[in-house]
Amino acid sequence: MEAIPIEKEVEQELNDLLAREISNTERAIIAFLWGARRQIFWDGNKRTSLLIANKLLITGGNGMLIINDKNMERFNELLVEYYNTADMDEIKLFLYENAIYGIEF
Repeated sequence: MEAIPIEKEVEQELNDLLAREISNTERAIIAFLWGARRQIFWDGNKRTSLLIANKLLITGGNGMLIINDKNMERFNELLVEYYNTADMDEIKLFLYENAIYGIEF
């Protein structure tokens, strides 16, 4: 059996993630976390994943994902935990409650 090229594997994972029957906000957060942990690139995985998440959020009219300075320490702690365990429940909730911003009138 022939091995699947990594590009096809990553493309399939992303397509599966984007096709999930979940809210757009949850999809964006999961896309961010998946890309950050998947380490697709040598460098810039979090930045690239943040762009993907914000593209999804903005297109859907759901605001933006912004991790501000006051939340950075806790975010990094949760991100390391997620990297080590693959359990994204806690960091997903944290991002939803502390890092999704929309337009305020």
